[in-house]
Amino acid sequence: DLSCANLRGADLSCANLRGANLSCANLRAANLSYADLNWINWRDVVSLTVIAVQINTTRKNNQITYIKELEIWTTGCFQGTLEELKDSIEQTHASNDFLKRRYYRAINYILTEADFEEDL
Repeated sequence: DLSCANLRGADLSCANLRGANLSCANLRAANLSYADLNWINWRDVVSLTVIAVQINTTRKNNQITYIKELEIWTTGCFQGTLEELKDSIEQTHASNDFLKRRYYRAINYILTEADFEEDL
């Protein structure tokens, strides 16, 4: 449980943070490169823009998360770039256009929100 922890400037590269509670944690200038960021509680995290959407895919209430400053996307066991996410969707759901469209709608929504944040 790392909730409300001051992790400012911490070297968390390659850390396994899977399932960590980072709510209210200060991650300003923390090095999160190559850290496992799946299944994290991002509520009220400080200094990172995290946009998450819950959608039903092959799992009920699946979550797609975008960490803007890191340009990292997570969903289920997947973690990677936007292009890697799109490739994964195309491969995993090659024969299911309904699920592909659902994923892409969520991605487009997240990207729209990320652009909106810049305008504030």
